[in-house]
Amino acid sequence: MGRFFEISKLRNLGEIYFHKLHPSYWVEGKDKGVAYEIALGEDVQQERKKIVYVNNPLKYKGFEFYRDKEGYSPLFVLRDKHERVLYGAYMPMQSIKKKDGTYLYRSGTATAPGSFDFPQDTEIPPIFRLKTTYYPDKGKKTTGEVFLEVIENKPNNPERVPEWEDKLFKGRAAFGERIKVGDFFLAMEDVRYWTSMNVNYRPGFTIIFASFWVIFGGIIVTTLIKMVKGIKGRN
Repeated sequence: MGRFFEISKLRNLGEIYFHKLHPSYWVEGKDKGVAYEIALGEDVQQERKKIVYVNNPLKYKGFEFYRDKEGYSPLFVLRDKHERVLYGAYMPMQSIKKKDGTYLYRSGTATAPGSFDFPQDTEIPPIFRLKTTYYPDKGKKTTGEVFLEVIENKPNNPERVPEWEDKLFKGRAAFGERIKVGDFFLAMEDVRYWTSMNVNYRPGFTIIFASFWVIFGGIIVTTLIKMVKGIKGRN
């Protein structure tokens, strides 16, 4: 938004492609923290990849792309009693920063934990409601364990109010571990990253910067004129 901004300018950017997340990115022996490897352009596969980290944005056609925050999307897989796959989906977890600077990855909103229907498919009615907290393994990428609370979605509950007192499962499950929930099995079998970015566009910045140099140049010229007049006066 802004006086000089037009939404059509966003369409001129082409596509953005997220290649990779670097949990720890090193530059000249210094750890810059989390970094995103992205590409922008009409054909992102032909564009040169860029690395975005704190204080190192990607600048493209007047836009600046800054790292914002990142988190995890565990893959939850549902199997029948014979352990045949029925459904699977990547569920993005909230990324909650704690007072000690570490992060908590859980279902719900940015302000409170919550649950979600599972499966989430128009052709499959939701069987469960899940509350989840994901604990990544810092030593191995895309692994870890998950804390799960599972309840049954009851058809005689028209207001869909979760009845968390009657849980089918509550506890931790290791990566790939299949837990028994009623007549089904549930497991976390993969993890992907998600990221968000801040995109800035400041067309007025060029005008302000140019105005600064015009003013600065005017001060120099005025000072030189006064100096020349002073020299002529003494002569």
